[in-house]
Amino acid sequence: MKSRVTIPKDVHALRHCLLDGKEPLIVYKEIALPDNPYKECLHYYRQLERMGLLDDTSNTVIEMLDRNGSVIFRFPVAREGVEYIYNQIKLKMAK
Repeated sequence: MKSRVTIPKDVHALRHCLLDGKEPLIVYKEIALPDNPYKECLHYYRQLERMGLLDDTSNTVIEMLDRNGSVIFRFPVAREGVEYIYNQIKLKMAK
């Protein structure tokens, strides 16, 4: 299945956020994906897409970060999508 977006090749980590409009309200700790970050992020995105868990109306997003911690890609997900990611890579709330 071909994905509807292009994941940036310089992705390094994932992070979950709750947004208030376009600004982060609650930010969770980023999780670096050391083995092959691009491949892993693409895998998780495609899994969410296949399961129908991408939700353009959601204020819950998964952010993809570069090595400097800058957001390079953001996509909205349903609550079940966040649960899937949590179960896969154990996201945690930032302190």
